[in-house]
Amino acid sequence: MASFDRGNLHTMFDLFCSGKEKDEGKLSVRRIKVWLECAGIFGAETGVTESDVDDVLSNVAKQKISLKYSEFLECVALLAKEKQMDLSSLIEKLSNTTPPPKQINKSNYKEKDG
Repeated sequence: MASFDRGNLHTMFDLFCSGKEKDEGKLSVRRIKVWLECAGIFGAETGVTESDVDDVLSNVAKQKISLKYSEFLECVALLAKEKQMDLSSLIEKLSNTTPPPKQINKSNYKEKDG
């Protein structure tokens, strides 16, 4: 089993948090899905669908719109178990994923002719 540093995962969790949720130490379910997608955890290559992720999140989150770090870990562990994936590999992928920009201002990007 590969070794991993959960401290890095917690750091990334904090980086993915934003606004009021960050102050509360929580991450929105929507941002969790973004993180999982950025990490390549769900998609055609892995066989994990967005529906699989939704099922795990709804199982752990119930009616919550954001999760604490411990609840997030529970989701990752449940996803690994249900999809027969290596938990260490999932955590490593998540730990090495850079958060996307909080907001992209499209007016800063101009299309080039040609």
